[in-house]
Amino acid sequence: MAVITISRQFGAGGKTLALKVAEKLHYTVAHEQIIEKMAEMAELTPQGIRIFEAESDYGSVDDVAKLAPKSFISRIFDPQRKYMDAQQYAGLLNKIVPQIVEKGNIVVLGRGAQFILKDRKNTYHVLLVADETDRIRFMQETYQLSYEQARQAVAKQGKRRMKLMKLFHSEGYDLPEHYDLVLNMSKIDMGHAVELICALIGE
Repeated sequence: MAVITISRQFGAGGKTLALKVAEKLHYTVAHEQIIEKMAEMAELTPQGIRIFEAESDYGSVDDVAKLAPKSFISRIFDPQRKYMDAQQYAGLLNKIVPQIVEKGNIVVLGRGAQFILKDRKNTYHVLLVADETDRIRFMQETYQLSYEQARQAVAKQGKRRMKLMKLFHSEGYDLPEHYDLVLNMSKIDMGHAVELICALIGE
């Protein structure tokens, strides 16, 4: 009945590790369920949630207006569409994540779950870190990106993650004391990482 949350620096291999751990333990990876539940509660489509997560800078409407592409601006200010800002997004996650993990045997990747579930029993929080050069290389190899595409993705998503984490924890969100296990993926391979997480929860 355990729950595992995996937080990661972008490009450290969090999604890959979550899938491998879930396969090893016969757990479910909470991903689509969260998106679908958020869409239902926000009266948006699942695609709308994905667009928000992909394009939002987790700022105010004014901040988004400065940074987002025109297609996103039109969605925000179109009166026929629902709009969700960063605080609403965080509020929904605080409601939905505990519901999703209620029965246990699940891996939650990102979305501030390490803070949302910090007081839940039988829940283990894992942080993945890696050197920037290794994270860029991982993105190149995993998603067939050029070096420049991978570098930009790591930089952009790193900033987005920082802003999202600040919605749940004001500072020091990557400090080791928030986690039960910190894995430096520049030092170990995926197989070893899976073994360490399984050992952490006693499997």
